[in-house]
Amino acid sequence: MANLFQRPRSPYWWVSYTTPAGRTRVSTGIRHDNRKQPPKDSPVWELRRTIEERQARAKFGAAPMLEKKLVVDFLREYLADLSRNVRPASLKRYGFITLALSRYAESLTVAQVTYAEASRYVAHRATSGVGPATLRDEVRFFNKAWAMARKLHLCEFTENPWTFRFKQQHVEKEPFTDAELAAILAQPMPAWLRLAVDIARYTGARSSSIKSLEWSDINHEAIHFRVSKTTAFTMPLHPQLLAILAPQRGSGPIMPTEVLTRSDGYFSRAFKNVCDRAAVPRGHFHLFRHTFITRLALAGVEQRVTQLLANHASADVNRHYTHANAAALAPHLARLTYPECANSVPEVVVPVLLS
Repeated sequence: MANLFQRPRSPYWWVSYTTPAGRTRVSTGIRHDNRKQPPKDSPVWELRRTIEERQARAKFGAAPMLEKKLVVDFLREYLADLSRNVRPASLKRYGFITLALSRYAESLTVAQVTYAEASRYVAHRATSGVGPATLRDEVRFFNKAWAMARKLHLCEFTENPWTFRFKQQHVEKEPFTDAELAAILAQPMPAWLRLAVDIARYTGARSSSIKSLEWSDINHEAIHFRVSKTTAFTMPLHPQLLAILAPQRGSGPIMPTEVLTRSDGYFSRAFKNVCDRAAVPRGHFHLFRHTFITRLALAGVEQRVTQLLANHASADVNRHYTHANAAALAPHLARLTYPECANSVPEVVVPVLLS
């Protein structure tokens, strides 16, 4: 029996019913507005009737009547449902993921996506040049989507085909050394990339924050990052960075249109090519953030100040970005002393053998 109920912290009607796997609750997306019963023309009643019909058919041995919904329609509806609780940046990324699968499976229904189809799609994306981290995010998104499809009985009694296990992509997170920084800066590169490298060196900003900068966000005292992983923040401007930016000052975005209209991979590949020419194998732009925070810590800056300059929400995250090598720890180790004693070496007793 399917029952209607209201959750304390949810403004929507929910339908509770029993499946072979246990209790399941499905939100209908219809606001209850503190009414005791939903309107008679509400889709809630239709959903309840459909569930009861399927339960009756399953109880008497009849095969469940699955709704033939196309993958394209289902993913669009699922994305619209996520838009209530997902950040705009994540919603944009999910939109690209949805578009990729929709183009691949235009005529497939949700119930037709099996392990074979999912494996072919993953292989197709891998041969298209998609990186392992991006592919892992796509599969994780589809895994959640198909879990919702099973709750909606769009693929009932069917296991989730999006259950791949990927090896974690290991990325070397050690900061750049002085020799590596000198080699990178000595390489020829586009003016916009050199500007991004200089800003990252003196601010530790992410590439997304740098690409969103405009010249109006920079003055002679501070630089304001409107786009960040957590919240917008303002940090003081380093004198050397001010000397670099002053001759290039203009209007509008600091990055050219050809960079802003391209994908994120365009920015990363451009920096990776520079690192390859400089014989630096760790060609990740995000390492500038590790370098910036680590150098502040080694310079004696307090952890709380470093956390504020990096715009980190917690001290644990800030410690994750702080590294120390043996050369940097050697001066601190020299402070370790022990009291020396002239007779500290014990005498060795040689036994005398009696003849």
